[in-house]
Amino acid sequence: MKDIRPGLSTAVKLLELAWPEVVETQGCAFLREGLARSGGVEAIEDRTGREAFVNHVHILDEIQGGDPPATPGGDLLAEAWHIALIIARIWGAKLGREFPSSSFRVYATRDDEPIVRFHRCYRSEAPWLGSVGPITDESQGIFVQEIAGNERTR
Repeated sequence: MKDIRPGLSTAVKLLELAWPEVVETQGCAFLREGLARSGGVEAIEDRTGREAFVNHVHILDEIQGGDPPATPGGDLLAEAWHIALIIARIWGAKLGREFPSSSFRVYATRDDEPIVRFHRCYRSEAPWLGSVGPITDESQGIFVQEIAGNERTR
């Protein structure tokens, strides 16, 4: 019988990643794990930048335990991109549910590897990707989802 434990371990890790703990501190919303491993965000001037930095996850690191290949193959990148898109959508649902009065932007990007990140939308600050609006064409290697809260964050 095939040993399924490695697959189960990855599945558990991805499920935990899909529904992470988000905490509010320093006037920002942060992934608890991201904040713990960030080493501090005091040098980043605006809240959007702080959140986008702390609240990002490299999908290949999660799948491969922090040791991605130098040049991952096409199948692996395609599967990781698919996972990133699913996680971005789940994060959007979670943030809308847990922070109904706040607006957020959730991104999945795919340059050299898929990354998922989010930040609150602040009236006085530009979004992380500037003027890029909601994008649902995943074939372009970028997905941007806007979660509208009851009131735009100050």
